[in-house]
Amino acid sequence: MIHQIKERWSGKVLFEADATNLRDAVIQAIKECKNLSGADLSGANLYGANLDENKTQSTGNPIFIHPIGSRNDTLSFWPTDKGIYVKTGCFWNTLLQFQKAIKTTHGNNAYAKAYRVAINLAKILLRKKPK
Repeated sequence: MIHQIKERWSGKVLFEADATNLRDAVIQAIKECKNLSGADLSGANLYGANLDENKTQSTGNPIFIHPIGSRNDTLSFWPTDKGIYVKTGCFWNTLLQFQKAIKTTHGNNAYAKAYRVAINLAKILLRKKPK
């Protein structure tokens, strides 16, 4: 069955999916990094839903850099039990995956260079300190 997720005030369709129910459509939208800002999710019983496949345990304070990149967004580096994770926009993944995404998206342009500088800073500031 086709389920639509609509913007609360305008009724504009934000996402559409062939799903069993609205809950599954929401989960699919999140996995596809769709922007659901302002979505009317009434009727989507999300109780117990795992909306984050990359669950990690924070091991320290994150670093935030803003503005950066082509969208002038916030870039954050999170020290976790699985290494450094990166969050910007809908991207949430490992440092290695972020480096691959930079290469694919920006090649060697100015944004890529700025991201690489930010990565080096994060590595220095988040490195494990000897006990």
